[in-house]
Amino acid sequence: MSVSSRRLLGIAASVAVLAAAAAPASALEIIPRNGSAQTVGQTRLIRLDSDTRQGTALSIAQAGQFPQSGTVLERVALLAASADFPDALAAAPLATALSAPVLLTQADGSISAAVMDQLASYDTVIVVSGSGLVPDSTLGALRGRGVEAVRYAGATRYDTAAALALATLYWDSVVNFDGTSPQPSIEEMSIYLADGLKFPDALAAGPVASSEENGIVLLTSGGALPSVTAAAVNGNFGAINGVDAGVFDRFQAWWSGFETKARVQTVGGAARDAARSGGVNAIYDLVGSDRYETAAKVAQFGRNRAVFGDDMVLASGQKFADGVVGGALGGNLSAPLLLTRGDGLPAVTRAQIAGRDSLDVVVVVGGEGSVSSGVVDQVAEILPR
Repeated sequence: MSVSSRRLLGIAASVAVLAAAAAPASALEIIPRNGSAQTVGQTRLIRLDSDTRQGTALSIAQAGQFPQSGTVLERVALLAASADFPDALAAAPLATALSAPVLLTQADGSISAAVMDQLASYDTVIVVSGSGLVPDSTLGALRGRGVEAVRYAGATRYDTAAALALATLYWDSVVNFDGTSPQPSIEEMSIYLADGLKFPDALAAGPVASSEENGIVLLTSGGALPSVTAAAVNGNFGAINGVDAGVFDRFQAWWSGFETKARVQTVGGAARDAARSGGVNAIYDLVGSDRYETAAKVAQFGRNRAVFGDDMVLASGQKFADGVVGGALGGNLSAPLLLTRGDGLPAVTRAQIAGRDSLDVVVVVGGEGSVSSGVVDQVAEILPR
């Protein structure tokens, strides 16, 4: 048995009763406008999809009854590039802290008319991709529709992840304090390290980090630990390069001087290796034989820690876009993000679903090109009756 397996069994033994008794209930209601919904036993099986990745993200934003953020930002949405995944890998905790969906740009970084109309219904749009993927002109177009548009992004994917982590800690502190000011200190943050060179592990880490107090996602470069990530793990968010000083000076001034403990978990083999090579003492290594088993281990870990409720989100493990928006949805639902192949449900994913005594909502994210109807039928067959 692996070290990570022994650790997970130990957690399960100590908190199984707590998980059953105290699993959080989702405050987010899903009312699909596009896609489909059916009731299987006591479970609502909902598919949110479209012909395009932008349309799928839009269907989530329209179906989820996302409330106000509880901050001066009021109603918030996040906007990410659809052309590439790196900048949005660590966005789920921020989306959850601000009760926000994630929407996607066109391939050239512009915004379609339908997505623009949706974004214009929010008070604040936070762009979580750099200017090379989402140009300043896109922010200008948003401002032209009366929306406060800001960019939370750094010079690299690793800087962006650290920037999003700091912003998450700040706004989550505001929400949990008085809605206008952050707490004067944070005693501990829960860090999930995941590989930033590939998308599956980081996207699976997002919902569990989102569901923990002061939970964030930071990125490794494969099996290496970037300097900005190492600094953030040690509580130093002053090493982030490329951020807008007008936005981030406030966050960094608030954080400076904190002596905050870090509880570190690694997600995937690359992140585990990076932590070891970088001298980071991870409490838990959530490592499977492939992306599907790793996501299943993360889901079970969150369940054992009683941070997940009775909902689940399922998205493709082969295409990143649906996982980006699905991970943010999972965080808002206090639900894990499980991954599937497009043409068949992996055994480890099947076991996670079939092993549940009760499920309220299962949301399948993505169209036929990402998750086939056959996979949806397989899910329906194993839902608890």
